[in-house]
Amino acid sequence: MVNKLWLSSTLASLKLISKSPYLYKNTLNPKELSTIIGEFKQKLLISLDSNDLSDNFLVNAANCLYDLKAFDKTTSLALRRSFESRKNIITRELKGGVLWAFYNGYPNTKRRKLVNSSCRVAIKQAIKKFRDLKVKVTDVVEFEPIIRNLSVVGKCYRLPSSSKVRLEDSILEASTVFRLVFDCFPLLVPLTVSVASLNIHNEKIATILLDAFCDSLNKDDMITNDEIYLMLKTLMEWDVPKLGVERKCIELFIDSLSRKVYPFLNNTSATIKLFSQTLKLPKSDLLFGLSNILVKHVLLNVQFCTNTDLVTVIDAVSHFLFRYKSDIIHINMNDINKLVDNVICYLRVEYDNKFENYVDSPDTLNTLLKIYKSSVILSKTCGNNSIRLEEISLHIIKSISNEDTEDRILKIQDKFGVK
Repeated sequence: MVNKLWLSSTLASLKLISKSPYLYKNTLNPKELSTIIGEFKQKLLISLDSNDLSDNFLVNAANCLYDLKAFDKTTSLALRRSFESRKNIITRELKGGVLWAFYNGYPNTKRRKLVNSSCRVAIKQAIKKFRDLKVKVTDVVEFEPIIRNLSVVGKCYRLPSSSKVRLEDSILEASTVFRLVFDCFPLLVPLTVSVASLNIHNEKIATILLDAFCDSLNKDDMITNDEIYLMLKTLMEWDVPKLGVERKCIELFIDSLSRKVYPFLNNTSATIKLFSQTLKLPKSDLLFGLSNILVKHVLLNVQFCTNTDLVTVIDAVSHFLFRYKSDIIHINMNDINKLVDNVICYLRVEYDNKFENYVDSPDTLNTLLKIYKSSVILSKTCGNNSIRLEEISLHIIKSISNEDTEDRILKIQDKFGVK
């Protein structure tokens, strides 16, 4: 009984984490989360032998583990065997984590047929829902599970050409309604992920989704950092041909930003969010092109930044310069000096003569260390102002730091060659 209660409470926590990545990033480190997931899977597999868990619990557990990318072969195999003994699950079409458990759990020919059959049903249902949306607009509330399931289908099943064409046409038919509801329902990123997963290489669909993405960025509170990161990651992986040439969808995005000034580019906070998330993806020439466009807009509007955004900007700009140091000749150093001046002003107003108020604040120390690290990078690139910022931030940190902070300062200095 205790084990069952523990499983239920842990699953509830993991479901919350899977839906709110920002939450665990600020409360758990990856090692702690991995330990919790590992313990949950271990106790779940033990409990499967007793057949004491409900169908609904197992389906939720499978969906949660899939969302957390925690589905190894052993877990897939054990869950698939358990699902096969439950009529309420095995006699319906497989969806989400249940579908993935069958696909990933060493399927034989019979199980592959079951997976393919479930995928075909999912595609037919999605096509019908997309086509009916213009008439039944309120049905949009039912779309989130359908769209999320399509992303799993894309990994388990290769669409026949005829099905792909029908699905593309149905998405285009529904696009007018989707544009109206993206502000109300968080469907843009899941739909993009699903379309890319299904290998739909349609430039019209890509353009519609990119325009909707730009609109969402302009409404700053409508899209989170995690959603922006996932969107960019998907655009980097999604192949979309243009004029017969195979290209990544991120190239279409860069081309559109080069030709047209979207409203979000004048929204300082939105541009900063996009720029900072771009730098979290692996280094590439394509991302350099995107970052180079964004950094110019960020630096032009730095005087409109909030204090929080200002810290994010100097951290992101220094990261950009450090990452692409051989390609920074296009950046106006006067703009960087202006950024540094703003940060110096912020430090003097916020912290000068107030050191005693911040001694026990980890967030404040983290902010100051972030500024110090950024100033160290910039001082090697830009000189005078950045050196002054380096000295000021280090002085404030040492005034309120402890032994642990001294170690972190030394690590920064060692990494970037500060003598």
